[in-house]
Amino acid sequence: MGIIAQYLRVSEDELTLYQAKSVFLERRMETRNDDKEHWLDIDKVWDGIIYLLTGNGLEKASGKLLRVIIGTRYIHECLDFGCGPAHYLEADEVQELHDELSTWDKTKLHERFDAAHMRTLGILPENWGDDDAFEYLFDLFMRIKAFYHKAAINHEAIVGVMSSEQEPEEQESVPFLKQCLKVFSSPIVEKVVLSLTVIATLATGWQVGALFGMG
Repeated sequence: MGIIAQYLRVSEDELTLYQAKSVFLERRMETRNDDKEHWLDIDKVWDGIIYLLTGNGLEKASGKLLRVIIGTRYIHECLDFGCGPAHYLEADEVQELHDELSTWDKTKLHERFDAAHMRTLGILPENWGDDDAFEYLFDLFMRIKAFYHKAAINHEAIVGVMSSEQEPEEQESVPFLKQCLKVFSSPIVEKVVLSLTVIATLATGWQVGALFGMG
């Protein structure tokens, strides 16, 4: 089992709609395997991209380029697609990140690629080789770059979701951290969800205790 990351380009009006009525995003999720124009799937190597952009995996990554993969604001904290709430970037943030990504090329990425170090850090999915692994990451990076370019020129927002390859069974309504840990006992999933919780807490000032329903 692995965790995949997927992204959707949306207009500002669509983003506003999803924020007001998250059920419409749930319905839009049903198109993710067919609508290749607006959806981007980077499979299970999102942590590798985070490493190239920040020098660390999700657990310790920081800086604005982390938002390319993991946004810091949620559509709704209870709108969970398997491993945490759907997150988003507004159009002006997309433009900012697009401008930053445009300065990155293959040489710069290759200088930051270190398969041995990635394995030591436990960068997901933890099976990094050498040249072939870099070429795969570079191909995905170029797809991300093109995705951001389209969003920027169309003044679009981006919504991101992280989910398991396996569809979760029907779950009771509980805070997303409890929900993920209950449904998926994998240490990899726990690692991701806990990291996302830390990011959200730092970004929004939420109390970690509130996520566990304490106090």
